[in-house]
Amino acid sequence: MKAKISEINENIKNAKKFFENSNQFKEGFKPQVKMLLNENGELVTDKGELVELFKKYFEILLNKQDSTNDEIMYHIAEPDIREPEQEEVARIIETLKNYKSLIFIFILL
Repeated sequence: MKAKISEINENIKNAKKFFENSNQFKEGFKPQVKMLLNENGELVTDKGELVELFKKYFEILLNKQDSTNDEIMYHIAEPDIREPEQEEVARIIETLKNYKSLIFIFILL
């Protein structure tokens, strides 16, 4: 505790380290529970077994073979917008004020 306070006082001119240390001191101790359920439904707490469980899980997840490899569907966030017709563009250009439409008319021709 005293060592942490002295470390905070030493880093008082280094703002980044000062606030990192003071926030850790302010938040206090947070216990971490490191347990997982294995395939048999048993709790596993051993660090080596936990690593093996994660390894197996991600191997299965990342090497998964889909039965629908022939047809891939892509989902995008953009709406499906059709291209405007020339008549529609001309009608909109006519509604513009003060010859602003002349530039667009020359582009369309």
